[in-house]
Amino acid sequence: MAPVADPPLDNMRAVYHWLYGERDPVAELRRADAYAVLAAAVSELEPLRTWGPVAPYVLSDAYAVHRVDAWLRLGFQQPLRDDEPIDVTVDAYVELWRGLGLSVIAPPTFHPFFVEIVDVEAAEDPGAAPTLIELVWPCLMWGRMLFTRAGARVRAGADVIDRQVACTSTMYWAHVRRDRPCQDLSTGWGSNSQWGTDFRRDYVDGDLLRYNVDAKPDRFAPKARDDELLRHRCSVRAPALDDAFPYYSTAVEPAPAALRDLLPP
Repeated sequence: MAPVADPPLDNMRAVYHWLYGERDPVAELRRADAYAVLAAAVSELEPLRTWGPVAPYVLSDAYAVHRVDAWLRLGFQQPLRDDEPIDVTVDAYVELWRGLGLSVIAPPTFHPFFVEIVDVEAAEDPGAAPTLIELVWPCLMWGRMLFTRAGARVRAGADVIDRQVACTSTMYWAHVRRDRPCQDLSTGWGSNSQWGTDFRRDYVDGDLLRYNVDAKPDRFAPKARDDELLRHRCSVRAPALDDAFPYYSTAVEPAPAALRDLLPP
């Protein structure tokens, strides 16, 4: 098979330098030319709508767009400061991404594939499974591919989810957060190299959920809590695993019918 040539880089450089790298990325997004650049970048993601092999540059394009999304979601995370310029409402956030072709999903139940934990209320039963109390921001899907998990407040037993750990441990596959430490595969690289980072792909594939489908095989044996970090993208039980490297992990599990049926055809 002939190698796939990389496309011109001007659009992706513009996404990085105009949008995520500015003091006020929301103001940058209000520029007419910035929206056009973002729309052009999103159009490059068409091959990602369903699970399958893609050219490497498409994954770095997706990561660039996802970094913009990460900046916009800072406005939904605590603590906010009076001098912060990020003032995106959930309605404006939904309008932006829906206008760019993404599907906006409000999961009716908690599942770590679709929902990340923002806060935890203790259930009376320490062994109680997590249930969803309130969505803080919605889930975004690009076809059958997860683009951004929803953020939610949940109720769970203390033996299942440790509130302190679940709300403050390192969030992996994340570059910028207001409310907790974070890390992704761009961490530690200079700004000129970060835009070559690959986006993590997770899919609803028929009756299955596929996690981190591009993970490269690890020559080491899986660690005991790799599944926790893969599914939740952070620790939810003590001790917090804040010095882990979960990027080689991948998994497949059945998709709950109630959530699978929410997605577009």
